[in-house]
Amino acid sequence: KELDYARLPYEKMPAGSVIQTKFVTRNSDLSTTTQGSYVSILDMEFTPLFANSLIELYSDGSYGVQSGVDVHFRYVYVSPDASVGTVEIERTGRFIANDSQTQDAIPSRNNWTHYYYPNSTETRHYYYQGWKAAGPSSSIAWFHTYGSSVTTTFVIREIKQ
Repeated sequence: KELDYARLPYEKMPAGSVIQTKFVTRNSDLSTTTQGSYVSILDMEFTPLFANSLIELYSDGSYGVQSGVDVHFRYVYVSPDASVGTVEIERTGRFIANDSQTQDAIPSRNNWTHYYYPNSTETRHYYYQGWKAAGPSSSIAWFHTYGSSVTTTFVIREIKQ
C-alpha cells in the first residue's frame, strides 16, 4: 500500500541495495609508447542519489605489454568544482612483464574492484586509466587490445547504506 506505481522508492530500499548501475565498454584498440603519463581507457559521468552511498568501481580490462614494460591502473574523478580538479581514488600495483618476447604483446586481463564513499551527490566524471610505468621508450603498452573480439568494461554501482 505504501508503493506508488508498483515501484519501491529508493529511500525505502534496505541497506546493501544496488540503487543504480552504469557501465561503458570498449571494443577497439588503445595503446601508447609514452612512459609516465596516464591513458584514459574508459570514462563516464555518474551522479549518486545519496551522499552517504557506497560506490563500487569495477573494471575488467584486456591489456598487453611488450617485454620489460610495467603498467598500473587507477580510478580518478574530475569534480565540477574547478578548485578540486582531478582526484585519484585508488591505483593498483605494477604489473611487470619479464618475458623475452619483444615483438608482440604479452596478453593479460586486469579485473579490479574498489569501494569508496563520495560523500556527495555532485555529478563527477570518472575515469579508468592505465599508465606505462617503465620499459623501453619504443615498447608498447596496450590498454585494450585484440580489437572487437574482446571487450573492456568499466562499471559504477551505487550501494545504499
